[in-house]
Amino acid sequence: MESQQPIKVTTRREYIRHRPGMYFGGTDIKGLHYLIWELLNNSIDEAVFGICDHIILVLKDNATVSISDNGSGIPLDIHEGISILELVATRPDNKYYTRKQNRIYSTFFGIGLSAVNIASVELKAEVKRDGYLWEQIYRSGVRQTDLIQVRPLAEDESTGTTITFTPDFTIFQSNDFNHDILSRRLRELGFTNNRLKFSLLDERSQSKTAAVDFYYPNGSAEFVGYLNRDYIPLHKIIHHEQKIEITPEHKHRSPYNVEIEFAFQYIQENASLELSYANTTFTPSGGTHVDGFKAALDKVIGRYDLESGLGKYYCHDFVDNDLSNGLTAVVAIKHPDIQLSSQFRPELINPEVKDVVYKVALETLEDFANTHPDDMRRIVERCLTNRGVREKRRG
Repeated sequence: MESQQPIKVTTRREYIRHRPGMYFGGTDIKGLHYLIWELLNNSIDEAVFGICDHIILVLKDNATVSISDNGSGIPLDIHEGISILELVATRPDNKYYTRKQNRIYSTFFGIGLSAVNIASVELKAEVKRDGYLWEQIYRSGVRQTDLIQVRPLAEDESTGTTITFTPDFTIFQSNDFNHDILSRRLRELGFTNNRLKFSLLDERSQSKTAAVDFYYPNGSAEFVGYLNRDYIPLHKIIHHEQKIEITPEHKHRSPYNVEIEFAFQYIQENASLELSYANTTFTPSGGTHVDGFKAALDKVIGRYDLESGLGKYYCHDFVDNDLSNGLTAVVAIKHPDIQLSSQFRPELINPEVKDVVYKVALETLEDFANTHPDDMRRIVERCLTNRGVREKRRG
């Protein structure tokens, strides 16, 4: 049998088309939805800095999707002989303009607008900025029109970006976008971006689903409440959100801000769920933000005396499972330069994050222990029960 020759690729466009799994995680329905996740991340970048507060996802017939935000709009300035809009739609580094402005961006391993463009039979970019609505159309990642000035913006019309695309089903398996999958993700994004509203509109001719909004101003606290909706809580939800300035050890680096948010609650049932996020990217393997939170939890619970509250020298001997059983927790951080260990099961590895989260969580938990002694007693008793069960099993 004649051996099969490897496919020769000379451009990034050819590479994406021939090896889509490297960029989208596959060509099945999961990979198809990854296109939406990437474009949502671009809009979330705007929201992190307060430029955008509403993102709208619209499902249309023929697997066409439209994603709009009311941010500042992708810049149209000329760079390297083309507009920045065309640059981010056709070049690998679609974060050019956000990096230049030193913004936090939501993903570390993002494929970006350019890869979505290549994987679409048609993509239309509409940008509202500089007083006008602008439009440009691409097919399979190739520009089809010049940047067109469509019309002036109305006096009360906001700026923003709308990307409308139709996936290329010579790359992906024949499928359509799933309303339930999108709802779950938008709900999660709403919980982890508490100043941002997400709307899902299904305009497909065969759909009867009403428009849905996902907006949770109390963020992670509402997330924990949602996760525990079918369980019996042992205490009120503990929630804290804070912005911290970090001064780098290297004298040539400027100080920067990180946003820390966490919420947790123990339940009566024998179940546990700990979720963590870095710039809205789910980190299933945890990382330094989770390490800092768990270290503070261990410190405060471990030295809480059931008779007299927080004791300076009193210490329970807990292991991680003693603290985790019955715990529902969400830990999130927004950082201008997140470092993740891998693409498919990311873990946050920024070393400075552990100490920062530890200090913030420690102060929050100590204050809670002093102001809500009955709730704290129930938490400690739950952990002591967990330890007793563990030791009994060990014999």
